[in-house]
Amino acid sequence: MLNTSIKTEISKSQDWAERSEFWRGTSGVTSPKRKARERPDAPLIICGNGMSLRVEAGTLVIRDGFTHYPQLQTVHRLFAGDRGNPTRIVVIDGSGTLTFAVLSWLAEQRIALIRVRWTGDVEVVAGGHGFSGDRAKIDWQRRTRADDAARLAFASDLIRRKLSASLKTLTGGLEGQCAAQYFKAWEGLSLRWTGKRPIPPQWQVFGSRSSLALNGMKPCNRAASHPINAMLNYSYAVKMANLQVEAIASGYDPTIGIFHHGKKGNAAYAFDLIEPERPKVDAAVLKFVADNEFAVTDFVLTRDGVCRLSPQLARAIANSISS
Repeated sequence: MLNTSIKTEISKSQDWAERSEFWRGTSGVTSPKRKARERPDAPLIICGNGMSLRVEAGTLVIRDGFTHYPQLQTVHRLFAGDRGNPTRIVVIDGSGTLTFAVLSWLAEQRIALIRVRWTGDVEVVAGGHGFSGDRAKIDWQRRTRADDAARLAFASDLIRRKLSASLKTLTGGLEGQCAAQYFKAWEGLSLRWTGKRPIPPQWQVFGSRSSLALNGMKPCNRAASHPINAMLNYSYAVKMANLQVEAIASGYDPTIGIFHHGKKGNAAYAFDLIEPERPKVDAAVLKFVADNEFAVTDFVLTRDGVCRLSPQLARAIANSISS
C-alpha cells in the first residue's frame, strides 16, 4: 500500500514537471518588428519559487523561479539605457527577493514592476514612471466625476464600446451561440483534455462566471472554481496592471475613477479603462483555450474547491494577453 502511494506521488510529480516544461516552452513571445528608438511592448514575465532581482555592476540581473524538477534556471540581464529593455516586469505569484537598489534602478529606467497573486489580483505596481500627475487631466477626472451628466456620458461610451467588442467576441469566438447574456453564451464550453488523470466534475464544462467554490458565501468572480475562470482572472489582472501603468505615465490619477468608485486607494480609473478591453481579453482567452490541450496537472484544486493555474501556465496566459 505504501509503495503504491509513493508511486502515485512520483507519477504526479513527473506529470507536473512535464506539463510545466511544456508551458514553459510555449511562453516565448515573438515581438513584432519595432523602430530603433521604440521599446518592446511585451513584458518580461517571471514566476516560481526562488525568484531574484538584484543590481550587479550597474545591470539588473533577474533570475527566474523554479516551478518543477528538473529545471534550468533562466537568467536575464538588463543594461541601463538599452532600448530593448521591457517596459514592464510581471511577477506571477511565487516567492523570492529583491533589493532597494532594484526599485531605484527600475525607476531610473522607467520599468514598472507588477506582482499578480494567484487569485488574479494585482498586488502591487511599482517603479516605472512613478506618479507625476498632469494637473489638467486630474482636474478633468474630478470635474467629470462630480458632474452627473458628464459622468453618465463617460459611462455610456464605456458601455457602448464594451458591448461592441463583446459582440465581436461572441460572433468570432463562439459562432452561433449569441445569447441575451454575455457569459450565458459561454455555457457548455469545454477544454480539450489530455492525459489519463480523472477530471473534477466541475471542470468538465463552463457553467458560469461566478465561482462555485466557498459554499455559503456570496457568489463572486474571484476564487475561480473552473479553469477558464481562473484564466480570465489572471488575464484581467495583467491587462488592468498594464492600463494602470499607462494611465500613470499619461498623467492621470489611477485612484480617481469616473464610472467606478475607489476603495482604499485602489486603481478605480484602471477599472474604468478596462471595461471596453474585457471582451478583447475574453477573445484572447477563448483563442488560447481553442488552440491548446490541457492536463489536470496544469491546475491545482484546493480543499475549498478553488482552481489555481500552475505557474508556467499562468505565465503562458499572461504572455498571450501581452503579445
